[in-house]
Amino acid sequence: MVLPMPAELPSRAERLFALRTCSAFDELTAGELWRVGASLRPRQFAAGQTITLSGMPLAALEFIVNGSVHVHGHGGFQILGPRDVIGDLVELLDEASAPYAVAREPTLTLEFDRSALEDLLEDDFSIFLGVLRATARRLVQRNDSAPSRRPRVRGGGSRRSHRAALDLVERVLLLQRSAPFSRCEIAPLATLVEAATEFSLVPDAPLFPAGTSADSFVVLANGTAVVRSRNGPLRAGAGDVLGMAESLAGQADWPLATAETTLRGLRIAAGSLIDVIEDYPSFGLGLLRALAHEIDEGAS
Repeated sequence: MVLPMPAELPSRAERLFALRTCSAFDELTAGELWRVGASLRPRQFAAGQTITLSGMPLAALEFIVNGSVHVHGHGGFQILGPRDVIGDLVELLDEASAPYAVAREPTLTLEFDRSALEDLLEDDFSIFLGVLRATARRLVQRNDSAPSRRPRVRGGGSRRSHRAALDLVERVLLLQRSAPFSRCEIAPLATLVEAATEFSLVPDAPLFPAGTSADSFVVLANGTAVVRSRNGPLRAGAGDVLGMAESLAGQADWPLATAETTLRGLRIAAGSLIDVIEDYPSFGLGLLRALAHEIDEGAS
């Protein structure tokens, strides 16, 4: 059943207040929020009408303007009302399973579907950058509170000797072996690695200088490193990326990491990554999806 729209549609202020409930938009200015708000579509649901179906990929966020909704999801049963949102931007980007949501009474929402989100992120770099930084900050917070785990150490890195410098092809292949860049096209990766510097460390040497703000990240090529967190030490190896979320989020500190063995890798400035994202919007969207997947995977 499709209900007619109410005589008074959601105002600009209501759209802005609705978007402020989503942490992914915390970094956006009022003007940027309004540009996002222009992509929201009003939807009216009758009492008992299904809004989202469980088991299907989440296709849109539903910001509730008035009315109330029964939601059955991973967190159990909830009743949501005005200023609440059905779904999560991270889940939307990762195409995670939607909750089952049904209107308890006539309910008006503002819908933000995936295609509208992706078009906006590709067309408006300032909005994309704000969402990227908020997502990176959320990943840092998730890593800080995650249970202790030991990442799988991948392969043995480059087949060249530890003294030979990595050429362009080997650098690109190294990034393609890492989770954040595994589905990226070659052209933006080639541009990114041209701005990278190669480093080599002896055992027990720190990967990041203490007392300075995080402004770069590393991709490990050979050897292993130990990352210390509040939940205990984690091991990282060839293909692992360290410090990217911190540097994109503008954190005051890098993760505390030291070389466990003789270690080689690439160091890349966060500014260089942002420059490549601006030149290749689809590359940036793929990276954002990878961050969202890591958050969503850690929450499951």
